[in-house]
Amino acid sequence: MSTAGPIPRRSPRSPKGEGTPITRRAAPKAIGAAAALPQEPPMSAVMYQLNVKNLSKTISCRPDQTVLQACMAAGIDYPFACASGNCGACITQLHAGEVSMLPRADGALSPEQVAEGKTLACRARPRSDLAITWLGRGRR
Repeated sequence: MSTAGPIPRRSPRSPKGEGTPITRRAAPKAIGAAAALPQEPPMSAVMYQLNVKNLSKTISCRPDQTVLQACMAAGIDYPFACASGNCGACITQLHAGEVSMLPRADGALSPEQVAEGKTLACRARPRSDLAITWLGRGRR
């Protein structure tokens, strides 16, 4: 029985296991002023209030959630069908606030509907507090 120390790990580049031992280096530590810079709160810490007028209920919605996702997470039976911006079943009247839209099918929401303040709950992400009314019938 051998009492030699542990066998060093070899570089995977050599087919015979020959080569230089693999070493791992510790990540460099932040030093000086860079370590003292204040950190911005993570995006998930930002929450907007979403008032669903159909139910007179206000829920919280993160900026990375769609209106539909936030409603479903809060237990609201929001009307929808495809949840991908193709059908228009989750059409929603935006009474107050601003949203950014994820990509959607052109036929799901007309330019006239957009001009009237309508949006798709499955594609709309809040950029401020919102007040909405769902108009679609979805799967019902």
